[in-house]
Amino acid sequence: MSEFNDCVVVHYDKDGETSYFVTGDRVRLFVVDERAPNDRVYEFLSRDTPHGIKEILKDDPIGSSQDDRHAGIKARIEEFIDGKPRLTIVES
Repeated sequence: MSEFNDCVVVHYDKDGETSYFVTGDRVRLFVVDERAPNDRVYEFLSRDTPHGIKEILKDDPIGSSQDDRHAGIKARIEEFIDGKPRLTIVES
């Protein structure tokens, strides 16, 4: 479980709601919200256990912008956000 010490997880649920999970003392998480000009920088102080982080991540593979799947996953996310397919029929 030591691989989940000192980490931050930003979790988007199916409705797009965001949750933050932080474990370890060496990590600081700052949230900057330009919509709150008089209080725009917030430090997230709550801490979770490595076991709690493991439960959130499950055994799913961990991807990155450097892996082979990134371009395809990015296209599918953009397709979902934009509401239009990434592949179209070419008329002849």
